[in-house]
Amino acid sequence: MLILQLLFQYPVDLFLCIYCIPKKSTNIYSLLFSVMNIVSSSLWITYSQMKPDTPLMVRGSSDLLLFTISTVYIVSNRLELNKIQQYPKV
Repeated sequence: MLILQLLFQYPVDLFLCIYCIPKKSTNIYSLLFSVMNIVSSSLWITYSQMKPDTPLMVRGSSDLLLFTISTVYIVSNRLELNKIQQYPKV
């Protein structure tokens, strides 16, 4: 409800806030969380292979894929941020 009120009161400001200002995740804790979830998903996939459990295998595989994508995104943002910080300021 609050979001709808903000959207009608400040449509341009909200649009700029959401769409025009990119927020890139570089948090080390997000990266750690993603890596730990990759390990966890890998363990669930191993377990679902030992005990034939197709739904668990599908869930573990999809989690593994999504957390891998998330980890790659965070690492690429961190590398880009480090590259930007290395350039001398004019």
